[in-house]
Order: sequence, then C-alpha cells, then structure tokens
Amino acid sequence: MLRPGVRVLAPFVLALTLSCGSPPAAEMSEARRALAEARAAGAEQYAPAEYRQAASAIQRSERSVLDGDNRQALSAALEARDLAGAASASAGRAKEDARGAASAALHQAEASLANARAFVDEATAHPPRTRPERLHVSEVRRAVVVANVALQKAREAMGREDYPAAREAIEGVPARLDEVVSAGSEPPPPPQPQRRR
Repeated sequence: MLRPGVRVLAPFVLALTLSCGSPPAAEMSEARRALAEARAAGAEQYAPAEYRQAASAIQRSERSVLDGDNRQALSAALEARDLAGAASASAGRAKEDARGAASAALHQAEASLANARAFVDEATAHPPRTRPERLHVSEVRRAVVVANVALQKAREAMGREDYPAAREAIEGVPARLDEVVSAGSEPPPPPQPQRRR
C-alpha cells in the first residue's frame, strides 16, 4: 500500500515521465506514412481540408518534440494519423464521384460531336446549294475541329485521373455543338414590312 505522500506524487511522476520520455518516433512515422498514403489517394485535390488538417497536426507534433513536450507530440501524431486516414477515405469517395461526373460529361460531348460529324458527312455527300447553307456547314466544321481538341484534352486528363480538368476541358462543348448544328434548321425570319414614305 502506498503511503499518502507517495500517492500524491504518483500523478506528478507519471506526467513528468510522459513529458520527458523519448519522442514518439513510431507514432510520428506512422502519421507521416498515413499522410503519404492520403496524398497518393488524391487527398490534396479531393479532400483538401482534411489533408491540410493532417499535415498541420504532424507539424504540431514535430514542434512539440523540439519544445521537449513529448506528450503533446504523441497526441498530435495520433491526431495526424487519424486525420490522414479520414482524408484518404474522403478522397476515395470524392474521386469516384468526380470520375463518374467526368465520364458522363465526356459521353455527352462525344454524342454531340457524333451528331455534328453526321451533319458534315451529309453535307459532303449532298453539297448545299445556297450561300447561307454553305456558311452553316462551314461553321459546323469549325465547331467540330474545336470540339475534337477539347475532347482530346479531356481524354488525356481522364488518363491522368484528373477528373476536374477533364470536365473543365469540355465545359460547354455539347451545348455549342448542338446549337451550331440546329442553327441551320431554324426558319428564316419573316421579311420586315417596308414603311411607306
């Protein structure tokens, strides 16, 4: 049985041991490894807030070691490990959502491009007779060229798994293609009545 004086000193000795013991090297290494895994999972792009919190916790742990507060260093290292794990999970979900959205946008753009190409093929097989019709076909051809470049950029971004960049590359492409193709199908405006002098 501990004497009263010993019982009073026990918590102080425990705190002193935690503060003055060895730095939590294993826990800090584990936290750094978890942060590297989060970075590899795309957390910097897809879960930036959680990733920054994890990186900040590791920095706090390192500063605490320099200050000699190993108890705080351990607490911050464990926090960093947990935050990095959460960042990895969030990044995985967000990345999958972004991939689905980018794939859908790419398919929509490809469908609009196929429709525009079919229009150009038809105009090539049956050349337009009037000047407005020829101008319309030329405009569609230009839009097809621009769309091809945009889709190529989007496919390259998809290959890099940079799904936000893929969506950005084809932003507005389907609408533009559909608009320029349908422009020639609109009826001409009615003639304006002439004013009597």
